[in-house]
Amino acid sequence: MIKKKNLRDNLWSVLFFVALLLLTILMIVLIGTLQSSEPEKGKIVGGVFIGSVSDGGWNENHYKGLQKACDAYGLTLITEEFVDEKEEACEKAVKSLVDRKAAVIFFTSDGFGDNVKRVVESYPDVAFYTISPESGASNLTTYYGRMYQIRYLAGMIAGQMTRTNVLGYVAANSNVQVDRGVNAYLLGARSVNPDVVVKVRMTGTWFDEEKERVAAQALIDEDGADILTHHTSTSNTVDVAEANGVMSIGYNCTKTQYSRNFLASLVFYWDALYKAILRNYIKGSAPEGDAYWLGATEGVVGIENFSPYVTEAMKGQIKRKRASFEKGNDVFLGEIRCVDGTIMCRPDERISDHSLLFDMNWFVEGVEVDGE
Repeated sequence: MIKKKNLRDNLWSVLFFVALLLLTILMIVLIGTLQSSEPEKGKIVGGVFIGSVSDGGWNENHYKGLQKACDAYGLTLITEEFVDEKEEACEKAVKSLVDRKAAVIFFTSDGFGDNVKRVVESYPDVAFYTISPESGASNLTTYYGRMYQIRYLAGMIAGQMTRTNVLGYVAANSNVQVDRGVNAYLLGARSVNPDVVVKVRMTGTWFDEEKERVAAQALIDEDGADILTHHTSTSNTVDVAEANGVMSIGYNCTKTQYSRNFLASLVFYWDALYKAILRNYIKGSAPEGDAYWLGATEGVVGIENFSPYVTEAMKGQIKRKRASFEKGNDVFLGEIRCVDGTIMCRPDERISDHSLLFDMNWFVEGVEVDGE
């Protein structure tokens, strides 16, 4: 009897040990599974947006492009929306992203520049990228697309379509991004119509529906503009043009319900630029030069949604000019004067990429800014 009892006791001990071992293995597998469901640090990308990522304009286009690029490289995107460009708001957003293990953070608005340098320098192990040309910190790199090339092409269309020779331009603020685009638009228009002027009204903010609508209406009623375009986050300017039977050219606006007066849309293909940046980040490489500065050649900017009013002859002109960009014949070359008559570029010169990206804080002769 004693031997049978010992045998039973030993059997139960063995079964208990086996059950305990299986339970331990199961728990280890479960914990490993849960941990693997969380992205590793270095695999998480953060995006800082001044508005909603579903605004139908600037922020949404950035978000979709960044998400597409992250998907291409198996990275996880986390975001902070409605972040004011001031340091305090930026600091809060960055801390939130870093606490969630973001190793790469993109600032998707021009206002995130030197004013957030202290915040950026507080996280030396994080790679930051900003739309702003003011990227003073060692771990902050400027990135942007050469939209001015496409602004030039849009100007070629507007210069041929206008009857009043007044082109209206609603812009948020005067900065390097905006000034460069306005200048390119004027140069493109004057390449086909030397009598054109571009009248600009500033709203002082990237998004304010009422201010944009008021500015657009004033360009029509007071300035005599018969074609409108804009450099703001959303397409309120186009809506005003449609309501007044005036032609327009959109920016980051690909809506299809507009009339034939909607001549074309200028678009960023942000995924191409974000892929280039993230590809280099993964490889540990830096950009060529001091910024990521890609354009039509790299498929980062384009023009689409042509109206039937845009003739095949015009499209041919655009195609040929765009092809010339690939041969180094850029927009800002040859004699160019600013509004006070000062020569900014001589006949045999081309404005350097560095100056275009960081220093263009002046307007070409033929640009008229309200209040100046």
